[in-house]
Amino acid sequence: MGIMHHPMIGRRPDGDPDPFFNWSRQCERRCDEVVRASRWQRLAPPFASFSTGTDATERSRAENLVQIDDRILVDSWTFKSGETWMSEAVGKTIRQGAPARVSRGLSLPELHCEAELPFVIASRFPNGAVAVATQGRTTPGQNWNFTPGDVTVAIGAAGVPSGVFGHYRNLTLRFDGSLGKVRVLAQDVAGQDAEDITPKVIIAGNTLTLPGPLIERVGLSAASNGEISDPGLVLLTRKDWICPRQIFAQETMIRNKSPPPAPAAAKPTCCWNTRSKSLRSRLKRMKRREARPGPPPAA
Repeated sequence: MGIMHHPMIGRRPDGDPDPFFNWSRQCERRCDEVVRASRWQRLAPPFASFSTGTDATERSRAENLVQIDDRILVDSWTFKSGETWMSEAVGKTIRQGAPARVSRGLSLPELHCEAELPFVIASRFPNGAVAVATQGRTTPGQNWNFTPGDVTVAIGAAGVPSGVFGHYRNLTLRFDGSLGKVRVLAQDVAGQDAEDITPKVIIAGNTLTLPGPLIERVGLSAASNGEISDPGLVLLTRKDWICPRQIFAQETMIRNKSPPPAPAAAKPTCCWNTRSKSLRSRLKRMKRREARPGPPPAA
């Protein structure tokens, strides 16, 4: 994962404006996003989108995991002086397009939004974890902006960690079977404590819906002072009713506490203390041999 964030606000040491960090998105005030992204990788390690091997079947399987929307969303920005290192772009409107939706290992998410569509990304990881994210848009006069919409993602089996990143009006997770009576736990990926949000979600058959305000509150509950990072939470459904602290201690959910210290190295069992007697005996025998008179010199 490449990280292009730093917390230094203002001009660079030599006095000139930073062409990346001082524009509309204010990346220098989005360091919590880095924390959430790196901690999510503890649960869901990155994996390749495409196979580079020579086996045709393996390449086909890997490529079929990736679903790309036919709709292309185009962002644009009119650069001012100090907003780019590319001097020929100053005063010009630059446009770039990308697929509206991309998924790996899942069908494309469903999106309903009356205004400008956000980008939506979803993925199932090889260990079963699932992530869904929305990304904002960049347009002249509006800077970096979000239009929350209704997103639905079919994630398959329940009981696996699900990462939710970005802004939503509502997010619906669709499972393979009916959920029945479950407990829903969530926590800020940058935080340490789980929260029981079962009464605050909507469970109907095989779907679980999280209202946008709930995602905002939980996903920013561990936000640092002055941060404007987007929300990020991890969600887990459980059939039992164990205390949230116990669940997050038992599951491979986010555990942001420092790892326990490594046990002290055991003293070697075969050391000078265990061999000192035999070594001293050998030294004594060597000294006695050296002290013995040698044979008489030859005539």
